[in-house]
Amino acid sequence: MLLAELFGEHAIIKILEELVSNWNIPLTVDEIARMSDLSSGIVQKHLDELKNTGILISDNDKFQLGSQDERALSLALIESSEYLRRL
Repeated sequence: MLLAELFGEHAIIKILEELVSNWNIPLTVDEIARMSDLSSGIVQKHLDELKNTGILISDNDKFQLGSQDERALSLALIESSEYLRRL
């Protein structure tokens, strides 16, 4: 995905990529950890950081990017534009 190409293979980038790929699908820490190949502890730490910035919303221990957050929308736009370009 483009985010990793731009910013490197950092844990928070892997998490953001999974959240963008699963737009509007609430995911648990364990689901995100499994998809991003990270430990649940690392995922929880970064989700807490992202939630504090306001880019994430959570409900019942499930997380997703805020569909009205301009930063989240920008990430989704970058990823979708790159996907279309590669087609």
